Amino acid sequence: MYHYRLKETIAAVATSPGSTIGIIRISGDQAFNIASKMTGRNSFSHMKAELLKLKSEKKALLDRCIVLPFRSPESYTGEDVVEFHVHGASLNAADILKKIFEMGAIPALRGEFTFRALLNSKMNLSEAFSINALITSDNPFTVELARKESFENSSYPVLKKFIPEWEHYFTLSTALIDFPDQVSATLPFEKIRRSIDEMSVFLRKMIKNSSDLKKFSNFSILISGKPNVGKSSLFNALLNRSRAITSDIPGTTRDYLSETLFIKGFPVIIIDSAGIHDPKAEIEKQGIDRSKKLIGNCDLVLLVIDPTRPLDRFDSGLIERTEGLQRLIIENKSDVADGFHFSDSLKVSCVSGNGIEQMIHAIETLIESAKPDPGQFFFFNEWQTDTAEKTIEMLDSLRSGLESDQIELTHFCIKEILLNIRNISGEISSFDVYEKIFGSFCLGK
Repeated sequence: MYHYRLKETIAAVATSPGSTIGIIRISGDQAFNIASKMTGRNSFSHMKAELLKLKSEKKALLDRCIVLPFRSPESYTGEDVVEFHVHGASLNAADILKKIFEMGAIPALRGEFTFRALLNSKMNLSEAFSINALITSDNPFTVELARKESFENSSYPVLKKFIPEWEHYFTLSTALIDFPDQVSATLPFEKIRRSIDEMSVFLRKMIKNSSDLKKFSNFSILISGKPNVGKSSLFNALLNRSRAITSDIPGTTRDYLSETLFIKGFPVIIIDSAGIHDPKAEIEKQGIDRSKKLIGNCDLVLLVIDPTRPLDRFDSGLIERTEGLQRLIIENKSDVADGFHFSDSLKVSCVSGNGIEQMIHAIETLIESAKPDPGQFFFFNEWQTDTAEKTIEMLDSLRSGLESDQIELTHFCIKEILLNIRNISGEISSFDVYEKIFGSFCLGK
């Protein structure tokens, strides 16, 4: 679909709803013609911003805004581009955008501006992915990595270095199949095996790095425990506000609550779960079942224990269930406790605030330890990761094919590996691939 629209002029709001300034971007052959109709100006100077009035075709005043023109090829997309910096990115921008459509532009698809930039050699695919991550991420570490990839382009050359040797294997295997009587050479099996190992190690490392980055960017903390141990009080203490209802009545929280908490600048999802106990009603059972499922899916468990009461089977069950997971045992109510169950637990009081800062420091340390190595390479798009995983599967198949000496299977695997590595490194081989890639991008980018 993206390719069939290249002759069209596209437009979209490039800023988020609610912004005080809305940037409307127009790209394509008719960008300056539309700008002329809306401003009454016949000519525009490249990259010279002017404060102009925008009018509809019926001469109704729409806005008085900054108009910023870019002449091809010196623009984001490589085409003629005009930006209107209007008041607000919601109703006013939508109304102006509607007028732009009436004058001949069509609504841009997700990532379509970046798609055109890629085709016009304004950036490569790796830069496109990282720019999208730069725009959408609210994690400062991910932003730092995306900024590095966007502007230093570090992983692109490393990915492309694999292509020449696989092109050689593909050419040779094709010749052996199509012209077996005229080719005296044979496939260099040992060299291919070394290439398989090298690429497999590299891709597996990138996939792991990318998985670690995704996990770190969506770090989640679950507060777990039996009823009435102070889970919701701890939840409120971490948020520094009353988000969860607290009560002396056990089972007050029947489902989980989640909020985003910034710890050392990193956004963390913190979850207050229902207490684990014998449910008396179906609604309680559903909440408890969800709490149990959450334990295995979070990155850190804050297991809350009441030191004023003996440990029971629910405490023991949670201790056993969280064994091996990343957890901190929190003994709440330290202000009224005569003793504690664990020597290595964190002793806190949600009433007095004692121990809260120490607990937050312990959480900070665990979050820092989960941070990936910034010196490694990362994928910033799920499509890249999926393609890399398929490539590893094909590398394993090729290794088996070499053992069986099946030239047709070997040739097919080499062809698919070469195709995939070209795609990952930006030498896209099919229009359909673009649909998968840019469909996940932001609208207006």
